[in-house]
Amino acid sequence: MSAHEPYDMGDPPKGLLEKHGVRDISKLPSTEKDFFNGEVNCEDLRRAYDASVEYSDELLGEVLNTLEETGLKQEVAIVTLGDHGQALGENDIFAHQFTVMDSVVDVPLMIREPDGSASTEDGLYELRQLYELIPKVAGLSDVAVDPTEEVRGGYEYPEFFTGIIPDEKRDKYDVRYQYLIEENQKIIKQVDRSCEEEYVVKSRPENKEKNVTEKHRRKINNGTSSVDENDQEAVEDEEVKERLKDLGYM
Repeated sequence: MSAHEPYDMGDPPKGLLEKHGVRDISKLPSTEKDFFNGEVNCEDLRRAYDASVEYSDELLGEVLNTLEETGLKQEVAIVTLGDHGQALGENDIFAHQFTVMDSVVDVPLMIREPDGSASTEDGLYELRQLYELIPKVAGLSDVAVDPTEEVRGGYEYPEFFTGIIPDEKRDKYDVRYQYLIEENQKIIKQVDRSCEEEYVVKSRPENKEKNVTEKHRRKINNGTSSVDENDQEAVEDEEVKERLKDLGYM
């Protein structure tokens, strides 16, 4: 299951949908194409998302209760994390492929050790590969996740949306983003369809725009190179295509 669309019948349950005010989930977009070619009720979409998050919370509760009932709670490490957030109409942006807003790129990571000890780390962490985390926690790997003073977002362009986004909306969505997060600021580089560059700097955590300096430009461009559209590889693997379809991306 996933907290965001596409939603299946019974996921999240009808009772939770009604609790959050969603009457007919079938009217919500289930693919990216639905987003771009139809009218979307953002409020219903947010209500469905809230219902799905609550459903995820309930399922996690069932896991914790089962561990308690079976006496395994003190023998199991529990890791809860997200791979991304979701834009639900903020600034007319949907999904998680077309923005680097904080609510999309900042995700939770919670680890409960068997001894039940608790602590909070407020520093920045960069997890390049989520699948490396579980073997580390389980003691099967010595791969370390080290804190760093800055987190550099990589470049990834969702090429398979070409042909799905209507031409009149391409300028808004056909933008390449790159970002660099430091303790007190977030530097964002945007490149539009005509290859025009724009830089935005926002303070953290206030999220207020700051004046862009040459130092900011050098920082985000340090060690990076421009990406040529001709270098983008098409999605050829059929298994990958099927997975993308299941997730509502194609």
